Amino acid sequence: MWWVYVFFTLSFLLLQVRSNYE
Repeated sequence: MWWVYVFFTLSFLLLQVRSNYE
């Protein structure tokens, strides 16, 4: 299930980006 890894990676990146914007 490679998509699970991709999903978690994208979620983590989104959190990083949101943190940078604040």
